[in-house]
Parts: sequence; structure tokens; C-alpha cells
Amino acid sequence: FLGFADLFLRTYQEAQLNGGAADLEVGRGIVLRTLQVAELEPIEITLGKTLFDSSQHVGRSTANRPDLQDGTIASVVRNGFRQATAGTVVRQPEVIVNRL
Repeated sequence: FLGFADLFLRTYQEAQLNGGAADLEVGRGIVLRTLQVAELEPIEITLGKTLFDSSQHVGRSTANRPDLQDGTIASVVRNGFRQATAGTVVRQPEVIVNRL
């Protein structure tokens, strides 16, 4: 299920950046509830707003998008997840960082 959750959340993140996330809210809720049953939660990233932090994210590449702030996450290669109860990271998010 993590593969599907990752794909859906990446689609949601891109839609959020482009202003079309409202159409995906119901699906996002279903994905989050299913992850909750498995005692997992996604590591939240808002494209163009979440700052890259090397202690929390794995940088895979850089982008040069003048419409986004320097040092923010421009895209997600693979979402990360943590155990909901313990907070232990199961998988770190792999991201593309905006550099101007």
C-alpha cells in the first residue's frame, strides 16, 4: 500500500502547488485513514513552502524554479513515512530542492 500512498500523495502535492488539490481531498482522506490503520503517517511536505532540511529529507537533485523560494522543496521523488505512535521514521522523503 505504501507505493500507492506515495503516488497519490505526490499527485496531491503537485495539485496543491498548482491550485487543484480540492478535487483530491476525499482521496487524500482515505489514504491518510488507511495509513492510520497501519499506524503510519506521511511526513508532510508542501511544495514550494517546506524548507529542505538534510536531517529530515534526502536531497536527490536540484531545480531552478524562479517561482519558488530558494531552499524549498520543489518536488518529491518519494514520500517519507513515520510510525504514528513512536514517531520513528520508516522512510525518509526523497526530494528535489529549489536553488536559485
